[in-house]
Amino acid sequence: MTSKQPAQRLRKSPEQLRSAVHQAVIDLLSDPGGADLTIPAVAQRAGVNHTSIYRRWGSREALLAEVVVTRLERDSPLADTGTLRGDLRAWAEAGAASVRTPEGRTAHPLLVDRLLGSPETPRPA
Repeated sequence: MTSKQPAQRLRKSPEQLRSAVHQAVIDLLSDPGGADLTIPAVAQRAGVNHTSIYRRWGSREALLAEVVVTRLERDSPLADTGTLRGDLRAWAEAGAASVRTPEGRTAHPLLVDRLLGSPETPRPA
């Protein structure tokens, strides 16, 4: 007689956890409707426990902010053109190009909207 044992989740390295959670956020935002962006939904999509997300990021807004910054750093690395003006111009152009990609057209506005609509998002004084 064979008994079924529950599947155990494999422990992810910190980088694997971060990558899986970031991708889950992007996937959920890219879904039509994208309204189910909760920590439990992200955890389920990423295949991790929700407590791992709360432990590492603390809140949905902190997670969203990290996803935005990470994507901007990846898609729009800071250039060294020799002048501050040139560096800022190159960064702005790369950021604009990132937002124009199919993924960017979906994810960036939703990420910004959710961050701006959150009471936890810091506001300038």
